[in-house]
Amino acid sequence: MKFKNYNYPEEIIHEIMRDYKSILVKKNTVLVTAGETRQKVAFVKSGLLRVYLEDDESGREVLLYEVRPYEICTMGLFACMRDMKRLANCRVECDSELITIDAEKIKSWQKKYVSWNNLIIAVFLSRYNELLEKINEITFNNIECRIMKFFKKEMDYSLNNEIKITHQNLANKLGTTRVVISRILKKMENKRKIKLNRGEIQLL
Repeated sequence: MKFKNYNYPEEIIHEIMRDYKSILVKKNTVLVTAGETRQKVAFVKSGLLRVYLEDDESGREVLLYEVRPYEICTMGLFACMRDMKRLANCRVECDSELITIDAEKIKSWQKKYVSWNNLIIAVFLSRYNELLEKINEITFNNIECRIMKFFKKEMDYSLNNEIKITHQNLANKLGTTRVVISRILKKMENKRKIKLNRGEIQLL
């Protein structure tokens, strides 16, 4: 079983399969809100989780990262390991199959398995690099470049040039407003880079 380019230790896979059952969670379910203390962490078997910050006044969201199949939520992992409150929100982006792992189990793996600790370091480094890349994009790239990079990343995951997403959802993922996204997408369509359909964008 792999986490991106990292293999889960066999002993961890055995304990997950032995001790836990997956649950089905509906789209738009909020698993965690910032400030909560929760002694479980989500592992994704199928589907997608969105970890994000939200401004209380405007409701504007900023995506931190997504948790895809065979990945574990890094924020939840760190909070469980350190008995901390959650620093961000987590929402289910599509109907998903999840395994929720107890904090005590996570802590026991830290003591029992060197391989688990090595994996955790690799996971944190991966997320850290993602956040650095996001900061770099926001600082140095214009919105159109960021949109194209997002589209290409989604195509790599789905192997499809048609991306099902609304303007508002795209704005949330890129940390901007729907008005800005709609204006830039129309400009890109006029350049024949994309084709806009209802709830869907096709990369040409």
